[in-house]
Amino acid sequence: TDPSDADSPFTVVQAGTPTEVARDPASLDVAGAVGSLWTLGATVHADGGGFWLDLHDAPGVRSRAWSPGLRRFEGAPVIVGFGVGDLVAHPNGEIAAVLDRRIPGAEDPLLCRIGRTLVQASTGGCDASAYEVGAPIRLEVRRALVFEPSTGRRVD
Repeated sequence: TDPSDADSPFTVVQAGTPTEVARDPASLDVAGAVGSLWTLGATVHADGGGFWLDLHDAPGVRSRAWSPGLRRFEGAPVIVGFGVGDLVAHPNGEIAAVLDRRIPGAEDPLLCRIGRTLVQASTGGCDASAYEVGAPIRLEVRRALVFEPSTGRRVD
């Protein structure tokens, strides 16, 4: 059945190439369907021209965001998602985590724990064996996707 057909049982939720959809998903469902997505709950707090996303599973851990669409979520919960390549081990990274295990051959070979939540991170070009399992690790956020919890829609 052609999803563009008016009688089709399918609903088109987002159009684009696979790469475009993976890099700019319209919703939490789309993001999860097109690739790995690690999610954490957060609360939005305004600060000057930007926002802080205070992660629920890791008290005191926060990530910076600049999307003007976050203004309507001031003080409210959101879902923060990180895909492949979005988190990178970096000595000055804004998120404190613990290295849970290394995954040989993976694009993002570091499985890290932020509070009670597991996320995958890349090494930033270093050899994964340079990171010790069980040791603290700092993660730099290259990109964070923010979603509205009630609808799953992306917040822009």
